[in-house]
Amino acid sequence: MPSAPKRPTNRELTERSHSTSGSDVPLNVLFKILSNRVRRRILLLLSSDDGRISIDELADELLAERDTTSRESLLVALHHNHLPQLVRAGLLAHDSETDAVRYRPDARLERLLDVIAALDG
Repeated sequence: MPSAPKRPTNRELTERSHSTSGSDVPLNVLFKILSNRVRRRILLLLSSDDGRISIDELADELLAERDTTSRESLLVALHHNHLPQLVRAGLLAHDSETDAVRYRPDARLERLLDVIAALDG
């Protein structure tokens, strides 16, 4: 009597989805990053632009959309919270000499950003 086919484990399914998705960033990390409005906006700005911006210009863009935050507190949040998370995830590179960030394309993230842009638009 033939044995039943072995079902793949959750880990195997996760590894398969990573290898075929064009993404090195785990889906749970993407969702955590995208759960924050500021990080969503950063990624939307950089993925639709040339992908590189100084942190001061980024702050100006973000402040133009929302005037409830002071520039100083936004810069602190960018430097100590949002940008390090995006760099650790591999979605941004930070050039400390020019104090600029560069977007690192990620296929799965870009599909999620398309959905977010359609919902927010």
